[in-house]
Amino acid sequence: MTDELLWVALALALGERRATFRNLVAAFDDIGSIFNASWRDLCQVRGVTRELASAIRRAPESAELQKEREIIARLGLKIVPLKSPDYPENLRHIPDPPGLLYVRGTLEAKDSFAIAIVGTRNCTHYGQQAAQSLGMELASMGLTVVSGLARGIDSYAHRGALMGKGRTIAVLGTGLDNIYPPEHAELANKIAASGAVISELPAGVPPVPRNFPVRNRIISGLALGTVVVEAPAQSGALITARLALEQGREVFAVPGNITAPTSRGTNLLIRQGAKSVLSARDIVEEIAPEIKGMLHEETLKEAAEAKLKLGPDERKIYQTLSQEPLHIDEITLATALPQQIIGMGLFNLELKGLAKELPGKLFVRTL
Repeated sequence: MTDELLWVALALALGERRATFRNLVAAFDDIGSIFNASWRDLCQVRGVTRELASAIRRAPESAELQKEREIIARLGLKIVPLKSPDYPENLRHIPDPPGLLYVRGTLEAKDSFAIAIVGTRNCTHYGQQAAQSLGMELASMGLTVVSGLARGIDSYAHRGALMGKGRTIAVLGTGLDNIYPPEHAELANKIAASGAVISELPAGVPPVPRNFPVRNRIISGLALGTVVVEAPAQSGALITARLALEQGREVFAVPGNITAPTSRGTNLLIRQGAKSVLSARDIVEEIAPEIKGMLHEETLKEAAEAKLKLGPDERKIYQTLSQEPLHIDEITLATALPQQIIGMGLFNLELKGLAKELPGKLFVRTL
């Protein structure tokens, strides 16, 4: 049996006893030593009872491991234990690192340069645009975008990173055979193709609410900093921000409408000292100088040059747009341009990736 499967066997035997897992890792040289240890030696490790020692010794022959082995093979998953050189360095140094990770896709050394983007599932259009724009900018600059694949802000952060042709990592609160929410299965496929979908949970674990706050420590732990885009006063995203602070990481927040319930959490974070974020550059300014040296800043220059190449009418239309939807009649009134010019200008802005049409003849700026 491979070492990877022995790590899985140990994880299955221990269940949610994460501290005991780490104690065993510290007490023995390698996974083989754990399973070759005597019952008495196992019981010397803090957290290991007689019953648990017996369960550990039986784990390699368990039916549960055989089932897990089949799912790992079917999905093409990689197993990355805490002692592996492939284990994410940022995550390794948090107070409560997962004993192992199930990985669909690839983890790379450059994922150490990561930023987490999180927020409410019930986001506004403003939040969607902010998350997608930040995800795209950060990924375009060479940073990895981390989020939780949830509805709302998470999904737009991942999509933005994919639009930016960069890497993104989705951290699940379920087993990797149980994508949640189910409508994000195709998004998960795209993420795995250019990044990774990961979980510390074995196959078959359903979307149990208590697993998601625990999952959040991995999201913040993978990243140098966490950006909260939109969050009400009581939100899982604020839990992630708190965990980031406890892990010694940066916390950022996107300011929002002071009357909007979805912005109460983010505006509160800013009052408490989180850095206000209006663009990816606000994030970059707060991270170490050596990170700046690896950024792909030419992508932002290209975006700026695209704006400079706008014709007078296109520029006027572009300057009128914002991240809040505007009806075409409002654009016409603000620019005093003929409808035909407005229509052609908006079409050209969409082709350049600077604007987007929404249902109801509404338009927003995308960069």
